[in-house]
Amino acid sequence: MEARARSPEPASAPSAASGAPAKRDYGWLAEALWGRIEQLKRYPAAARLNRWEGKVVLRAVIKEDGRVADLKIAQSSGHDVLDQDALGLMQQVSPIPLKQPLGHPHVVVHIPISYKLEQ
Repeated sequence: MEARARSPEPASAPSAASGAPAKRDYGWLAEALWGRIEQLKRYPAAARLNRWEGKVVLRAVIKEDGRVADLKIAQSSGHDVLDQDALGLMQQVSPIPLKQPLGHPHVVVHIPISYKLEQ
């Protein structure tokens, strides 16, 4: 199984200089998240048997203590087995060990998890 991530998309905070929203660099958060996902992910047996593949995009809220909350499927893979596996995987990932403070009470992230069988 292959998993790829977009950078987490935090809630914007106003910039003191311009009054416009400032984007923080959450590359470290994506790294911590994907480290945990790589440790825990397994291809679901039923999906492997049926040769089902797909990509699930999850929406999650990362709380300032590293807990994953408000987990939802933003885009289905088209296979309930894969969708449910991705949700279960993210529940196992929680809490994410945070190397530094988020700078916000929470950060919203979109996590694409791809299920692809080796050829």
